[in-house]
This record gives sequence, C-alpha cells and structure tokens, in this order.
Amino acid sequence: MKNRTTLDQPVPGHAVLVDLRAGAYAPRHADADAEAAVHRALDTPQPDGERRFLVVDDADRLVAHQLLYERLSSYGPAQIVCLAIGAPGERTLRRSLTLGPPAAGVLWLLDDFRGAGAGALRPLVDVLATPEVFDAVLGRLGRIVYGVAVPSVRVLEHDLTDEARERAWRQALEALAGPDVPTPASIGQVPGELALLLDESVPRSLAGHAWLPGNGRAGSQLSACEDALDEVIEDHARVRGPAG
Repeated sequence: MKNRTTLDQPVPGHAVLVDLRAGAYAPRHADADAEAAVHRALDTPQPDGERRFLVVDDADRLVAHQLLYERLSSYGPAQIVCLAIGAPGERTLRRSLTLGPPAAGVLWLLDDFRGAGAGALRPLVDVLATPEVFDAVLGRLGRIVYGVAVPSVRVLEHDLTDEARERAWRQALEALAGPDVPTPASIGQVPGELALLLDESVPRSLAGHAWLPGNGRAGSQLSACEDALDEVIEDHARVRGPAG
C-alpha cells in the first residue's frame, strides 16, 4: 500500500507513528523498547512548527506511560492522538492529564485488534496519520469531555465515498496479489480490480492462488469453511454408496 506511515519510512508531513504496545516487543524489554520508540519518534524530522504524533498503546498502560507522553513534548509543544487498544467488554479507561485536550486526545478502540486481528488496525493508522484527518480528529476530541472517544472502527467503510472505497479495495488487492494484476471491467458493485476473483475465466497464472493468509481472521474462517465443505462432500458420497 502506498503512502503508508511507518517509523522507518515516515511520509513527510504525516504524523509520526509511535508504537508503545507491550505486544510489539519482548515482555522483559517492553519498557526499554517503548522508550527507544519515543526517542526515534523525536529524532524523526517534521515540518517547521508541526509536531504530530500518532501513538498506539495498550489501554491499560496509559498511566504507566505518562512520562513517555510528556517526553514527546520535550522539544516543544506537540499534538498527540493516542489509539488506546482495549479489550471487548472493558468499561473503564484510566489516562493521565497529559493525554487531555486541547493538545492531545484518545481514541479508545474496543474492537479485537490483538493477535490475529492486529492487521485490521493498519488502515486506520494510515488514515489518521494524514495531516488533515489528524488535525480534524484532534479538534473533535477537544470538544468532547475528557478528550476521549470510542469510535466504531469496523463500520468505517460505510462513511467512505465511492472513490475512496474503490481506492481502498484496489490497494487491498495490490497487497494480496501485487500491482501487475490485470484490471477487467467491473461486475456490479464489485471494483474492477476484484472482479477477476468472481469471474470463471481467472488467468492460469492466478489459478489456485491463496488470496487470504491462513493465519489471518478471514483466512482461518475460510479454511474452516473449506474443511466443513470437504467433510459434507465426503459424508454425502458415503451415504450414496453401498454402506448408505
């Protein structure tokens, strides 16, 4: 996916990504590596007068990381949007005054973004890192009590324009199959880049391709469906045979 914000290759003008989650590092080195992540973020050049940081952190570690958030402002005033990753069912969020408006705000994410679901967070990070979206979100958080919002991230696609949705589908296909996949005409509401997946005349070079990684949520569900279908076919053949 083009224009993706990462620590190693930040997009000029975009918010600098800082990952403080314990799961991003070995458990015994998590605190030390979180401090190193903050130092790298501070050393990342940003345009004059603009200091934007998009922080991804565990919701239950915001208070413990207070000094790290204060350190992000050590070179001057900074703007911080924190994506606090919680767990479904959590009802309490503790955060320090450092993450309060107007210079900072928290998006408390209760969807399952841990383990196999961690990859689903990347599109949101890419969108929030853009200066226009970052500033708009921070401004809205400043109008909310305590500067904390709980967005419904899973329905984000429904708020996209048709052009933005098609672009997201195209980038997703490129991430799966590469940029050289042919582009047939669109089939109904399906973007043209994905239409070949529904067409019976799939090019031989693409036949049998595993479109979904087996370790992902969608891939594991697909594998479970395929296994169940194979079992049904086998049972059906057994019933139609002499033993049936």
